[in-house]
Amino acid sequence: MSAPPTAPSRASGSPLPAIVVCGILLTLAAFTWPQILVRFVSLQWQVGNVTSAAGLLSTALAVAALGAWICRRWLSSRVARMFTSKRQCLYSAGAILLALAVFAGLSEFALRVFQVPFRLGWTPAEYRISRFDPGLGWSYLPNLSTVQRFGSEGRTVAIYTDAMGSRVADRNLHLDPAAPTVVLAGCSYTFGHGLQYQETFAGRLAAIPGFPYQVLNLGVQGYGTDQSLLSMEQVLPKVNAKVVIYTFLLDHVKRNDNADRRFIFPKARFPGTKPRFVVDRDGSLRQVSHPHRYEDMLDCHLCDLVELFWNRWGPQPSIPLTRALVKAMKEYVESRGAVFVLVLWTNPHQVPTEQLEQALFPGLKANVVDVGAGAPPAFTGWMIPGETHPDARAHAFVATRIGAKLGELGLIASSPPPTELARP
Repeated sequence: MSAPPTAPSRASGSPLPAIVVCGILLTLAAFTWPQILVRFVSLQWQVGNVTSAAGLLSTALAVAALGAWICRRWLSSRVARMFTSKRQCLYSAGAILLALAVFAGLSEFALRVFQVPFRLGWTPAEYRISRFDPGLGWSYLPNLSTVQRFGSEGRTVAIYTDAMGSRVADRNLHLDPAAPTVVLAGCSYTFGHGLQYQETFAGRLAAIPGFPYQVLNLGVQGYGTDQSLLSMEQVLPKVNAKVVIYTFLLDHVKRNDNADRRFIFPKARFPGTKPRFVVDRDGSLRQVSHPHRYEDMLDCHLCDLVELFWNRWGPQPSIPLTRALVKAMKEYVESRGAVFVLVLWTNPHQVPTEQLEQALFPGLKANVVDVGAGAPPAFTGWMIPGETHPDARAHAFVATRIGAKLGELGLIASSPPPTELARP
């Protein structure tokens, strides 16, 4: 006599497993939606904005939830076959969640013990003379008088700053706010990394006989275009600026897309993060990140590791952002009644400056100093020994090009002879 057919289990007909799966997927979809996720983590990573990626992930989770609901009978049946009871199903789900939590906790602990991904072992020379700045990220100590060593030869360089933290020729120099001024903005190239002040293009311009302007050097090592723009907005209302010269490097494109320099140099110590902007759909700039001290930030090493990998293998830096920053800089300078000069300091053997200008700044209509055009073949080798920064010869050449542009614009009586700018 055959046994009577077994009645289908209550679990196989219950939609509860499918409902649970749908609920989990919908919760994850809601959490990863950019407008919600941005409240917990920054979506402005070093290169590119991950808002689109978060939106795609959220949409994919929502579609998966919809698919789970449509196939709820099949899904519930599969769950019922895998687990003989609801208790076993709950235990299994709890075990998976617990395992994931333990794995994440142990990973975070190990990353902290071994200082991954940021092993802060050294402080770059420029940050030993700087302090955290809540608006700019970092700025130089005011009224500074110190000596630092640079290059493989350990050359000693005297560094002085004024009350604003701007580099000056000597400790007794004080700028006159009412005097006509040439303002220099940029990074370490403008600051004159590794050189005595008189050897920098700033010092050579100031030393031209009869030069009708005082020189204010706002160059700060490690700055991007965004920080240069913000420093201009702070300083220009306080001085009688007639000319503003911004020195652009290709590295600025990467820096502009970055809010935390640890993702560029994981082993270096910095004062804190930097500001960051994005370009809205209407082309306007909007600041989305403000500087923070590292000790004031929630530090998740596992999150930092994921972001570091994304930054290295993710989208390339945003050229439209750099273009918008330079355009905003030009418009602001000209609104103050000053002349804007853009210096493109690039390696002419890697990227022809004409192509760079067209690619980055089409239609900008700026006064451009093309350093690479007509540069001697040895120009790219004029570097401080053991460094990647230009030496005194390179600064002398750039000074001649800037002097020629100022003469062409009628801002100085005539273009100074190269010997006046290239003298030691």
